[in-house]
Amino acid sequence: MLGAVYAQGRMTYLCASISVDGFDEVGTQTALERADAACSQGAQLIEWRIDHANAGRDDVRVLHLVEHSPLPCIVTCRLRSEGGQYDGTERDRLAMLEKTVRTGKARYVDVELQVLDDPAGAGLREIVRKRSGDDLPTRLIVSTHDFHGRPSDLYRRLQRMGSDESCSIAKVVWQARSLRDNLQAFEVLCNRTKPTIALCMGEFGVMSRILAPKFGGFLTFAGVDSDSITAPGQPGLDELRSIYRFDKISADTKVYGIIGWPVGHSISPHLHNSGFDAMGYDGVYVPMPIAPEYEHFKATLCAMLDDEKLDFRGASVTLPHKANLMRFARAWEDLDHSASAGEGKSWRIVIDEMVEEVGAANTLSVREDGDNRVLEITNTDVDGLVDSLCETLAIDDRAKLSELHAAIVGAGGAARAAVAGLSRYGASVTICNRTEARAQELAVDFSGRKVDGSKRERRVAAGPIEVLASLQCDVIINATSVGMTGGPDPAGSPIPLYLLEGRANREGTLIFDLVYSPRMTPLLRAARDSGFRTLGGLEMLIQQAAHQFRLWTANAAPTERWRETAGRRPEND
Repeated sequence: MLGAVYAQGRMTYLCASISVDGFDEVGTQTALERADAACSQGAQLIEWRIDHANAGRDDVRVLHLVEHSPLPCIVTCRLRSEGGQYDGTERDRLAMLEKTVRTGKARYVDVELQVLDDPAGAGLREIVRKRSGDDLPTRLIVSTHDFHGRPSDLYRRLQRMGSDESCSIAKVVWQARSLRDNLQAFEVLCNRTKPTIALCMGEFGVMSRILAPKFGGFLTFAGVDSDSITAPGQPGLDELRSIYRFDKISADTKVYGIIGWPVGHSISPHLHNSGFDAMGYDGVYVPMPIAPEYEHFKATLCAMLDDEKLDFRGASVTLPHKANLMRFARAWEDLDHSASAGEGKSWRIVIDEMVEEVGAANTLSVREDGDNRVLEITNTDVDGLVDSLCETLAIDDRAKLSELHAAIVGAGGAARAAVAGLSRYGASVTICNRTEARAQELAVDFSGRKVDGSKRERRVAAGPIEVLASLQCDVIINATSVGMTGGPDPAGSPIPLYLLEGRANREGTLIFDLVYSPRMTPLLRAARDSGFRTLGGLEMLIQQAAHQFRLWTANAAPTERWRETAGRRPEND
């Protein structure tokens, strides 16, 4: 398709992309200060984006910037047609770039693919060819961008770049429409015939930027800070190195992620990646946004499981895809996975019994078992909730939960997981919901089931929200999204405050809010001020993530480290 595959035996460069807003003293100084900051944050290259300053005739000032660059640099003067800001003449632009190449001060100059066929670019191409024998010549990065999606002629463009002597590095960038675009970018890298940059833009394309080292990408771009992001979806230097451990990603790194819509707010990458780092595990956990519809979920998950080079080993699955994961698992037998199992192997699926009971799943694991590749579907939300309560209430045996009476506010998926977990170990549960009929349906569904390891039936009842004023219970759990950052009522409380204020024995009742963002919800603040004990949803998030971590690595999670990590993050994260 693209000829002999190019073998690249070095690390992927981390390049800080810096926009130069002007070539006056302030603009130049600001750009150089950002470059110094990038250097201190571990960048290995600087890209000077000079198109924002319309530098077509400012070749002297461009060269001054290049000469004072604290790191080897790329000079890019991007055309508007390729997503840049340059609106001067092409003659001035190419003349300036030609002069930059002649000096040999810049390590690379980035030009668009069209320059290879433009007579005006002949001089630039000829200089590069003649200087090809120099020890440190300025080389050409030839790039193509598409802000609508993957180009239909992607491989024709790559072929053109691959066949031209003046092109030292091929660069293709396009707007990702789904996670599957990243897999296409990785395929480009795996089949490269020369050093190649293949990246996807936008929220769906973040994975291509993080995983560039796994597939031998020549470089990935990053911003120095929030003010210097030069492309949609571009992460920051600190984010890449501190959260995603970019420097440690290799061809053997196993890939995990958080699947949901949206996922940008999730704290899970901070937890799991710091856990991998603590135990020296060769894995990386990345955002995996998938649009809400089941067909998107199914197509994307199948593509990732079928891609052997991805090393996709597991994912946390959050809203709105928990039910989609269970549906996917049930439909597994109807899907053809023979090609992805590997030679002489076959797929086997294992669905945990709690998934069936809760009616949703939140964890996917891929592991090897002899001649089988095993896809395991589990629900760690239940264990996370139970462990959080046991630890907070100093309960050393889950069987002792039978001594508790819990009230659960809500009747959705989170409430179902709470009912399943507590009633399974014998706790008496009352479901309270504004729409009492939904609470009654949930209670009836669990009432006939047995307590774990016994013949006793579970004790599950339902009632209106008002019963909380007089209900004798040890714990009240908010299993709704009320109070959540970005939720339907972020400033509200799922429980009318007068119901809390009228309760006796406040010190003996724990208010447990499953919402973890913000950490101090309106409910928790009101409960604390009224004298109740309180527990936030962050602890459940950590506990359920710990069960996922053990499934994936066979090691205990560093939960204390996770609590410290979470405590250092802004309140609204």
